[in-house]
Amino acid sequence: MSDSLFLSPSPSISTAAVDFFTQINMLYGTLTEFCTEETCRVMSAGPKYQYYWADGQSIKKPIKCPAPQYVNFLMCWVHKQLENEAIFPSKIGVPFPPDFQKVAKTILKRLFRVYAHIYCEHFHEVRLLDEAAHLNTSFKHFVYFVLEFDLVRKSQLEPLQRVIDVLLRSKDEGAPLPLTDSNGTQQHHQKQLQPNSLPAAQRSEGPALVGSAGAI
Repeated sequence: MSDSLFLSPSPSISTAAVDFFTQINMLYGTLTEFCTEETCRVMSAGPKYQYYWADGQSIKKPIKCPAPQYVNFLMCWVHKQLENEAIFPSKIGVPFPPDFQKVAKTILKRLFRVYAHIYCEHFHEVRLLDEAAHLNTSFKHFVYFVLEFDLVRKSQLEPLQRVIDVLLRSKDEGAPLPLTDSNGTQQHHQKQLQPNSLPAAQRSEGPALVGSAGAI
């Protein structure tokens, strides 16, 4: 039986949410010269998945926006939730609110979309920057965590299902993880790319994933 089952889930989820937010913020931050409004005109994860943004407050109707703007909206929203003491109490003994896991699930679902965009649209640049191992390790831990605590539905993980299948087969934490693209295909040759070298036309639009404002 997993040791994590003996832990109170809310503190564990709270700590993990902060950790994953920090990791994703750092990973995406290294790609901002490649991920621009010109190269990434939509927030996508391959040709079949496109994400619209809404936070249910300042932006109630889902809007289509460039990936950098979407990620900025997303990270600012997540940071606001993490800093909210009513949702993420920092003092020992202060109880978590009844809707904590609902908020945490939305946070982790949205953070997954940044992983998905990086793998599907910027993996060549990730390899160029020699960050593939870091990305794979971070995402592997993310997947193990959200699956163990049932925080992100498997249907919402579909854009990276092949990557997930490859990473979960690498059970030995000490073994090097394969360098994989969004298809789960091992990469052998490093493509030399310069900033902004990927034309927006290479990012074809697929069916938009749009739900209620609070679930976008």
